[in-house]
Amino acid sequence: MRLPPETALAELYGVSRMTLRQALRRLADAGLLSRRPGGGTTVTALPRLVSCDLGLMLSMTQQLKLAGYKTRSVLQETKVEVPSPAIAEALKLRPKGHAFYVRRLITVENQPIAMNRSWLPEKMVPGMQNLDLEEGSLWATIAKRYGLKPHHASNILEIVPATSYEAQQLRAVTAATLARLTSLIFDTKNRPIEYSVVLWTTKNLRFHFSTT
Repeated sequence: MRLPPETALAELYGVSRMTLRQALRRLADAGLLSRRPGGGTTVTALPRLVSCDLGLMLSMTQQLKLAGYKTRSVLQETKVEVPSPAIAEALKLRPKGHAFYVRRLITVENQPIAMNRSWLPEKMVPGMQNLDLEEGSLWATIAKRYGLKPHHASNILEIVPATSYEAQQLRAVTAATLARLTSLIFDTKNRPIEYSVVLWTTKNLRFHFSTT
C-alpha cells in the first residue's frame, strides 16, 4: 500500500513536515516502510511486534497508522472537570481551574492495546467537548481547531499491575502487568498543553527512546 504525499499526511495528523519526515525515516529504519526515490513510500509486511518511538512528537496512534496498522481510537468519556492537585499543578492551572478530560481505548488490528486518559487546560481548548476528534487523534484536533502543536514532552515509563477493570478493557488476565506512560506535553511556547496517562499491554510491545 502506498502512502499519500508528505504534505497531505502532515496536514492530516496536524504536525510539521519535518516531524513527519523524521517519523517516516524511523519507520523505514525499523523495516515498517519502504521508501524509493520516485516511487513514493509504501507499507511493508506488518510484524507481530508493535513498536513506538517516544522521541517523536507524533502520537502513538499516528505512528501506528503510518506503519500501516488498522488502528481505532474508541472514545469512552469526555467531560470538563477540576483535576487532581498534581495534574492541576503540572498544567499550571489556577486553584479549582478546569481541564478538559478525555478517555479513549486504542485498538490495533481490532485488538485493544492501550487505555489513554488525557487532561488539557480548558481555557486553551474551549468547547472541546463538543468537537469530534480528527481521524481519532487528539493532537490533530487541537492543532487544527486551536493551533496548538506539541513540541516536546517529559515522559515517565513504569511497569504496574493491571486492575480488574483495566484487565477487562484490555482483554488481559487480572494478574497481567501493564506499561504506564505518564507524559506532560508542551507546545512551541513551552506551555503545558496536555497531561496524559496511557496504559499499554506489554505483550508484543516495544518502545524506542531515541531523541535525534
